[in-house]
Amino acid sequence: MATTSVTMFELYYGAYRTGRKKNIDAAEELSKRVNVFEFTKKSAKLAGKILA
Repeated sequence: MATTSVTMFELYYGAYRTGRKKNIDAAEELSKRVNVFEFTKKSAKLAGKILA
């Protein structure tokens, strides 16, 4: 399984907004179990092209 660094940001953001340690811990545990693809300048350009 894999995800992107942007998705991990969203998960951490949601976890911290709840203020619940169990949610923050769950996001941390997930980040250890999956490959996290970096969102680079190249991937930003390609994503913009695809979306357009």
